[in-house]
Amino acid sequence: IKILENISFQVYERENLFIIGENGSGKSLIIKTLFGNSLGSKMRYSLNINYKGVNIGSLRKYLGKDFIVIGQNSNTVFHPQFKLKSFFEDFRRVTNRKRDEFTSELYGLLRDFGISNPFRILNRYPFQLSGGQLQRLVLLLPLLGNYRGIFLDEAFNNLDEKNVVKVVEKYMEYQARKYFSLILVAHNFLKINMSNARVMVIYCGNILEYGGMKDIISSPIHPFTCSLIDIN
Repeated sequence: IKILENISFQVYERENLFIIGENGSGKSLIIKTLFGNSLGSKMRYSLNINYKGVNIGSLRKYLGKDFIVIGQNSNTVFHPQFKLKSFFEDFRRVTNRKRDEFTSELYGLLRDFGISNPFRILNRYPFQLSGGQLQRLVLLLPLLGNYRGIFLDEAFNNLDEKNVVKVVEKYMEYQARKYFSLILVAHNFLKINMSNARVMVIYCGNILEYGGMKDIISSPIHPFTCSLIDIN
């Protein structure tokens, strides 16, 4: 059984790629395959990645250094027995940031993401926050680092539309000065301004359409793509 077949795409510096498909279409499996995550002992795949002009078999060794992946239910990264501030302090050490600079940026992002009292929030335990609040805390992590590529794999599940727009707008603002590429995986076309993005529509493990966001929305070819556009 072929789960993915003939998947090929390119992502350049400061470019945005939107991967869209229904549940079980294989879109999240694409991300897992790129990083060589465990896919089961009986699964076989062939992968060719060109990164920095070199052909490599996986992006795994660059994970956490050049790339970061925020997936579904990522808010489970917070240890229930420790306050949130301890997690962010560990993250600061890993990213080798100066404390004053890091704290200032963290507090600013918390406010931008709709969390009005950063000091109080960071002094709480994970179980004292809602799922939406924890998801926003996870989503600001990539902006605190210096990554070349950020993968958001259905990372908006616990957020309402207003907060999704707020988060993506902040990513676009940071992209202008941090030069990262953004790969965003979702079920449908989110109501966000990413007109300069490219779109890859996945269905049953195959690419149905691949091109500019404006072109695909204005002139979709496949009925499945039309249905995703109609949902919005």
